[in-house]
Order: sequence, then structure tokens, then C-alpha cells
Amino acid sequence: MRTFAAVQSVGGVELLAALVTSEGLQPELDDQTSARFLTFAVKGEGQVHAVALGSEVELQELDAKLEASDLDQRKLVFESISRLKVFHVPEQTAAYTESAVRNSLKKFLDEETVETETRHQIWVDAFGKCQSETESEIVAEDTGNDELQVFTRKLKRKELEHLLPKVPEEWWEGMQRSAVSSWTEWLNLDAVRDGLKRCPSQTKLALAGGALLGVVGCYLNFLPAGADGASSGSTSTALAEFLPCVNETNLEGAKCLDGVPLCVTNAAHPEKGCALFGATFDLSTLEQLTSSGMYNVCRTSDSCVVTDTKTKTNTTLTTGKTTKTNTTLTTGKTTKSKIRKLTIGNMKDIRWCADELDQEEALCVEGFALCVLDTAKPEKKCQRKSWSGAENMRKRLSKFISRHRRVDFCRVKGGCTIPPCVRETNLRHTHCVKGVPYCLTSKSDPKKRCFLMGTQLKFEDISWFRGQSNSPFKVCRASGKCKAERPVTCDFPWPKVLSRVEAPVEECVGTDMSYGGEPVDFPE
Repeated sequence: MRTFAAVQSVGGVELLAALVTSEGLQPELDDQTSARFLTFAVKGEGQVHAVALGSEVELQELDAKLEASDLDQRKLVFESISRLKVFHVPEQTAAYTESAVRNSLKKFLDEETVETETRHQIWVDAFGKCQSETESEIVAEDTGNDELQVFTRKLKRKELEHLLPKVPEEWWEGMQRSAVSSWTEWLNLDAVRDGLKRCPSQTKLALAGGALLGVVGCYLNFLPAGADGASSGSTSTALAEFLPCVNETNLEGAKCLDGVPLCVTNAAHPEKGCALFGATFDLSTLEQLTSSGMYNVCRTSDSCVVTDTKTKTNTTLTTGKTTKTNTTLTTGKTTKSKIRKLTIGNMKDIRWCADELDQEEALCVEGFALCVLDTAKPEKKCQRKSWSGAENMRKRLSKFISRHRRVDFCRVKGGCTIPPCVRETNLRHTHCVKGVPYCLTSKSDPKKRCFLMGTQLKFEDISWFRGQSNSPFKVCRASGKCKAERPVTCDFPWPKVLSRVEAPVEECVGTDMSYGGEPVDFPE
């Protein structure tokens, strides 16, 4: 059985110095309070994210100490922070990691007697529930040893709008004070030391003589491009600050950005691996994804190798002996990339939409709601298109993306939004598709009567009705469930189906599928 080892004995004094005072109370938050964004991870499991508060001095020491692999990271965290909030994402496949965090905190609190009220407050702050409510979810100790890793970084200002509503209001000031707004501020002390190493030795010696500006100037020369007026050097230093990927599996979709291999995963489903991108993957895209709170970005252990040829410039991602072509990155001149065809298999790996506008305009393809974006327009807005069918849509999108590089797409959460039926009549004549009853009505029928077609409809057919702005039909979802049955066949085949609203629906009898066996020929 798998488990993680018990936390080593910390000592009550050290624990109380961080989580509660010597009087058994939580320490007050003051103008020295800062915040960090934490990521807890167990190898092979999903990641859990949290926000921690503490003094800036303690948090800076924590940032540095966590880099030492020989130290107990869990012990360091609970010694250094005064508040903790763990974010639980529904449907996230990181239940084991979240249980490991709860079990770790429980062991810390058990080491020294803490007032019941204070213990209760710490637990509710961290997990939003009483300890008794989460007791059954805590991982029991066994003979295994799963290492719980902890990574820290500063908060970004764009994240505050998502994070502040999830924490107590008295935390806000500390989080706002310590949040950063640029790649420059996000760099940690290692980047500073790296910059100093590149300076001439006499420049570093001049620091003792008061020539601080010279050292700062040298350091700024090595900052990422576009960060608060820094020089236009490489951005790889900032990109290298991303946390390393813990789950080293299913990383085929990693993207090379300025020489740094990055993997963008869906926060709710990290096990699905790196998300696919149809458009150019650049710093702007990366910043939008990380600020949305719906995606995680990690740095893989692969290496990016740039090779030049006479016809094109290409970037490859090298993993051991195997070399794979990165199909979305271009370096230098514009290259002709080979994009994977849009198939049912890889549609579920497409990144989730974040702040795109008009998501209700998404196209339904095989049950997936796809938001088509025109990358030539500054406004991220779903574009409504008219397609001849689901299969043709996939082929057309794949071809268009490969050739012009002007189209990107993302998946809308919740799937295809087919509205529920409200004033439709004759609901007993619904089409049963995958256990869901759908009602088709004609836009020219004032009574909004559901009618049956002389063929067995599939979900892509329902999606076609819903997705066509110029369709003569409307589709809605009836309440309840149904059993998959062959539809009632009327005397009116597809070319005359528009005239069916004038005919009594009750005349539709029998189950003759002689016509319904033919594929539906949707008009262009």
C-alpha cells in the first residue's frame, strides 16, 4: 500500500512560533505580512495549490531553503508560515496529494497541545471544513514513503481577482502588498546571483566602495526582455523560473519557448498531459494562461535544440535518444509547421477556454464545444462560422490552421450548450440521443411542436442543428432521460421535412426504417 512517511519530530516550540503564539493564539497579521503561492506535489500524482501568509523575511528564507534537497520541505513550510489556504478544485485528480497535505498538517498539530478553538480555526482556514469532516479523507500512515514536494513563488497581480474572494478579507492587504506585476519582479534571488556572476570582478568589488548602481546596471543587462524597460536579451532566465514538472509522463505536447521546454496542463486534469495549441505559443499566450488560474505551467527536463536548414528554421525537442519535432514553435523566420489533424482523440487535449468572449458561440463537434479564435484580431472572441458538418469542420479547421496560422481554438467548459425546452409542445416526439431527449422544432412553426425525422440522429446531427445560425430548425433538451429507440418514421422524407409542420404529427406511425437507413444529407 502506498503512503507517505510521518513528519519528523519538529518540537512544539518551533511549530507554535509559526502557526500560533506561545499563548496558543494565531499571530496577528501586520504591515510586514507577505504571501506566497505554494504548489504541493507527490511524484506520479496531481498537484495541489495553496496561498500562505507570513513575514517577508521568513518567506524569503523559505524560498531559499526549499532548494536544498536534504531538508524536510514540509517541516520548513509549517515553520515559516502563519496562515494557509489550500484550494480544492472539483473533479481534480489530486485527491491523494491533498490528503497528504492534510495528513502532514495534522501530524504537526498533534505534536504539541494546541487550544481546540485555535486548531479548529487553522484547519478551517486551510481546508474550508472542520477537521472531523475531512478525517475520513486523510491518508493513513503505512510502510511506504511518498515524498511530498513543495514549490513556492510570488503571487501575480493578475491572479488576485481569482484568489482574493477565496480567502478571508484580513488576508487581502498582505497578498496585495506582495503581489508582483512583471517578469522582472517575479525573478528570485538565484537570478540576481546569476546576473552578478556575469559581471566583471572589479564591478562586484566596487560594491564595497558604494558603487551599487554599477552592480544594478550589470544585473539589469541580464533581465528578460520587455520587463520594465530591461534590455532586449533572452527571456529564458525568467522562463527557467517555472517549477520543474513532477509527473514526468505524457509530456509529448511540451513547447519550446526561448530555449526552455514548458508543459501547460489543465489544472483540473493534469494527468492528461500537456495541452495542445493550434496557434503560435508565445510569452503573451503563456501569461494569459497562467493568470487565468485554470492552467499549470511546469518546466520539463528535456532540452530544446535549434537547427538551421536551407529551407526553413525549425526547433526540436530532444528527449534522450528520441528527437521529436515541436510542431508549434517558430524561431527567426516564419516556418511552415505541420499541425496534427483535429481528431476526436486529440480534441479532448485542447486547452480550456479562460477569458474568451462569446463562448456561447462555440461550435459543437462530436460533443466538444470548440471556440474558434481569429489570432489576427486583438479581441479574444469566439467566431461563429457556418460549416457543412462535424467531419468537414474538423478537416477544414485542421487545414486552415496548418496553412494560415491565423486560427486557434479552445474548449468551452460544460460542453455543447443546448438549452432546455421551455415552451415547446408535443414533447413526446423527441429524439433520444445517448439517453438524452432532444426536441427539434421548425422556426416557422408558431406552436413550436417537436417532430420526428425519418432517421436515427446522432449527437453530431443535434450539434449541427444547434450550431448553424442559418438553420431552419431549433433544438432544445427535454427534461428527464430516455431509452435509445428507433424513431417513428413519417411519410415525409428529408427534402420535404419543412412541410411537416402543416401535417398532423399524430399521423406519424410505424417503425419502418426503409428511408431512415440512408444518411441525412444536410443542406449546404
